Amino acid sequence: MGNRALLMTVGTGTAEQEEETLFTPFRKSIESGEWQLVVLFPSQVTEPNARAIAERQKGRVPVEVWPLRQSGDEESVDACFTQFTEAIRELEARDFEAQGMTADYTRGTKAMSAALALAAVSEGVGVLRYVGATKRLPNGMAAPGHEKPSDIHPESIFRNRELQLGLDFLRHGDFAAAARLFPGGDRRRHAGPWESDIRWLQWCAGFWGAWDRFHYRTAEKQLGALPGEERAGWVDEFLPGEEQKALLAMLAGPEPGEQAKEERAAQCRAIAADLLANARRRFMQGQFEEVLVRVYRLLEIAAQERLFACGYNAEYMDAKDPVVAAWVEQSGYRAQPDQNGRFKLGREKCAEFLQYLGESIATRLRDTNWLGGFNPVARNRSVLVHGYRSRTEGQDRLIGASLEAMEEFLRTELEDFGRLMEAARFRFLKE
Repeated sequence: MGNRALLMTVGTGTAEQEEETLFTPFRKSIESGEWQLVVLFPSQVTEPNARAIAERQKGRVPVEVWPLRQSGDEESVDACFTQFTEAIRELEARDFEAQGMTADYTRGTKAMSAALALAAVSEGVGVLRYVGATKRLPNGMAAPGHEKPSDIHPESIFRNRELQLGLDFLRHGDFAAAARLFPGGDRRRHAGPWESDIRWLQWCAGFWGAWDRFHYRTAEKQLGALPGEERAGWVDEFLPGEEQKALLAMLAGPEPGEQAKEERAAQCRAIAADLLANARRRFMQGQFEEVLVRVYRLLEIAAQERLFACGYNAEYMDAKDPVVAAWVEQSGYRAQPDQNGRFKLGREKCAEFLQYLGESIATRLRDTNWLGGFNPVARNRSVLVHGYRSRTEGQDRLIGASLEAMEEFLRTELEDFGRLMEAARFRFLKE
């Protein structure tokens, strides 16, 4: 931390008891810490008092007197707030970090005290100080010799508000924003009663953020590193259920072998469910061009799933397989097998081969007009693929209808898709 400064408003004290009501309380507050600078904020009237206090501190700690600019400013919260805010920023420019400052607003007018407290909070000052008393006189003033400084840490006070903001970010799918609220919050210690909540917020942002980015292994690793502290009630809303854990394990697991067709088909169904759920989140956030790209990929995944279920792999089609060879001959497809006699099929050829096999899914894979215009042609012309502009601008309703059509298609064609889709849904999101 950089240099530390003590900021103090200055009042009049009691004329007949200046030593007890002015100089001693200021001395106690100054001596309660180690400061590289003390700044006194008097009014035009109390400036002589401030300079007398500074004179007494010579040789102990540097003291600067910054009086209010105009007579009468001591009764204006706005004028005081403006000057105190500027003062804090000027000190920061002189290598005094706001977190290392303490603002003592005990003395001075109520307007001065309120303004210093408000300026300190708005500029991130680390400590607010009020000098109270263990004993008071009949007039309510602190009894001389019984002053007691009390420090308040605004950072701790405002943690709850920031936590609520973080939860709001999570519920709207802005996981990166939630993580940025408390950088390093899952590792760095935070003062105050909210430390456990901060760690859980960071965990939630990290876990769901990784899953949302398709970083399944990172998410699974997060799942095995839950914060050790007791958790508040709000955390349960963001913990994955057993079905979600099972889906994540499948998504994060090793890719099945080339010949493990049934396992590959199951993996495709899991990916399709997660990809559709992801597309819905992008739609919720208004990222419609991203939705278009995902819709196209879902067509590919659906075709690949059915090929695997039929015992074929689009990446490794065997030219010597009798069924494959017969289709190649009938369709006139110019397959280009590699040295092992295998070749790949693109999305359209997958659909043609599935039609040859008599699979009903092929009809909707080949004719995608049911997507309402957001078909592979639109995807190819997107600025995210081969085009030069958005294909979804002003098409919110239609792209939403395409998503609904895609979900109906997948629920109809893919085994157990409804259950997988429910597991892929981030249930805490506000839609």
